[in-house]
Formats: sequence, structure tokens, C-alpha cells
Amino acid sequence: MDEDIAIINQNTKISLIKNFFKKNINKIIILILNINCITILFYF
Repeated sequence: MDEDIAIINQNTKISLIKNFFKKNINKIIILILNINCITILFYF
């Protein structure tokens, strides 16, 4: 019983993380691009 609950909790965490990335994928991509631009500008 406890093992089943643990597996369900793990699956819910995974699905929550997946939903978070699906909703915020554009913001994450923009953030990564901004960091890359800042890093490139910093070195030139």
C-alpha cells in the first residue's frame, strides 16, 4: 500500500514538472537566449 502511494506521488510530481515546462517553455527559451546574448556580449 505504501509503495503504491509512493509511486503515485512520484508520478504526480513528474506530471506537475512536465506541465510547468509546457506552460513556461517560451519564458524558459527567452531566458536562455538572454543569458547567451549577455555572455557573448561580455566576452567581446
